[in-house]
Amino acid sequence: MTRVYIKKLSPGEDAHASELLILGAGLEERFGMKLSEKTVTAGERGKPGFSDGFPFFNFSNCRGYAVVALSDLPVGVDIERIRKIPDGVCLRYLHDLPESDRERILLWTRYESLGKLFGVGIPHSLDGSGTRFFTECEGDATVTVCTSDDHCDFEWV
Repeated sequence: MTRVYIKKLSPGEDAHASELLILGAGLEERFGMKLSEKTVTAGERGKPGFSDGFPFFNFSNCRGYAVVALSDLPVGVDIERIRKIPDGVCLRYLHDLPESDRERILLWTRYESLGKLFGVGIPHSLDGSGTRFFTECEGDATVTVCTSDDHCDFEWV
């Protein structure tokens, strides 16, 4: 199962430090492992992972939020605040022009999470060969997870 930990950050709180704290707590909770006993590495295109390859995780943050996805299967995650995405950016990267800002952000987080799953940046299509998208919207934040897992739990921490 994939678990996603989402945190609304306090003003001035460091997103990357929060991601590591969330990762450590989730690692202990889900797998009984200590982050201090693991080595975090970055793949060729910056995709994070553990040197021993297990478990799988991914980070994301945006202004005011940090998120960590932790799973026994490869996973990608993106979080974005609802905001205006210009038409040209939508057409170039999303190949579509959704009408509302919320729909544009939802589509953007799908592309980002799929690209982060495979460590390739923004892909040209949403064909993820057997992957699934799970989305949680809360206030002005949208979180999307991409994995081949059948189940995903979201937890606000």
